[in-house]
Amino acid sequence: MNLAPRFARSDEAPLDPIAVARALHARFDIRAPHEIAIELMAWHCGARVLYRPAGSADARVVRAGDRAILAIAESARGTPRARFSIAHELAHFLLHADFDAIARIHGEPRTSHREFKVEREADRFASEALLPWSLAAPMCEGVTPTLDAVGDLARAFDVSLSVAGQKWARNARGGCAYVESRGGVIRRARRSDGFRGVAVERRKLEEGTLALELERAGGEGGKRVHARAWGSAQAGGEIVEECVTLGDGSAGGAVLTWLSHG
Repeated sequence: MNLAPRFARSDEAPLDPIAVARALHARFDIRAPHEIAIELMAWHCGARVLYRPAGSADARVVRAGDRAILAIAESARGTPRARFSIAHELAHFLLHADFDAIARIHGEPRTSHREFKVEREADRFASEALLPWSLAAPMCEGVTPTLDAVGDLARAFDVSLSVAGQKWARNARGGCAYVESRGGVIRRARRSDGFRGVAVERRKLEEGTLALELERAGGEGGKRVHARAWGSAQAGGEIVEECVTLGDGSAGGAVLTWLSHG
């Protein structure tokens, strides 16, 4: 069952990555997290996954007509990182038949607005393919939005904490936000509609935040309650800040921050 011809059409209007991910789930009748076998789904779409040494690169896709090879870093085999890489490369195969720069190793500099656009589309497809909100929502409703709860969601769908945090914050009804920072600056932020604090991309981290302290000194993570930082004053209540370091946790590394109303 090769689905590539159905989706990868360069002579039609651009495809919506969320709609394509949902169509893929419908075709395979996905009803539970454990049924999202992304490598098998890719194979049925005409894309074969191969694991190989990749150095610092994560993945690469090489297309030949309605077939493709998805080359994934051997070191990531069996991890949420590998699953996301497979889904991301599958998105390029299904969505970007007209884009001649996809046969490259990810991690190299992107030189055009078009490249940034296709990468964002691939990320959106991968997030929905691996963690569809239709299945995640029942697990999140009525649950206090803590970092532990985000971790439970990540484990249920075998995705990273980053993927689960962004999905929850984007779709939650309650007040919460996902933040990634590096070098004292917020690099990525996702806020729920109900979040009343302040979490803005390209904004510097405030003094007194746990995120900034972890960046400077390293460490495993922790929790802090703020009456002023993260826009607590504007929100009219305390903001709970929960942090974990990404990578090896050394000083100067990236920090993942989960914010919620106290």
